[in-house]
Amino acid sequence: MTAGEQVMELDPAPDRPRDIVTPKALENAAAVVAASGARPNAALHLPAIAHECGIKFDLFDVAEVFKEDTIYRRFENRAPLCCQRLFEAGGVPLLMKTLLDHGFLHGDLA
Repeated sequence: MTAGEQVMELDPAPDRPRDIVTPKALENAAAVVAASGARPNAALHLPAIAHECGIKFDLFDVAEVFKEDTIYRRFENRAPLCCQRLFEAGGVPLLMKTLLDHGFLHGDLA
């Protein structure tokens, strides 16, 4: 099932995306993009999303997540075709499962 399908099955379904954005969800998003090598975009966009949702989550909060080492250094985007290889290995769902299994993501977003 895709992420979009899962969002549509939320009960009760939210009226807007901001109804499901939480500080923990933003931390998870920062962890995933840090592990996948998309840091510059996340540093700009995640605080903007938080602001639109009325949540305090600024560049300093993003930097706190990015300071985690261990697993993030293993996934950094250093090799050519890194995104293609990530996709072929299972993509973001596999990356998220790996991060969750190793305690880098919040499993309960409440």
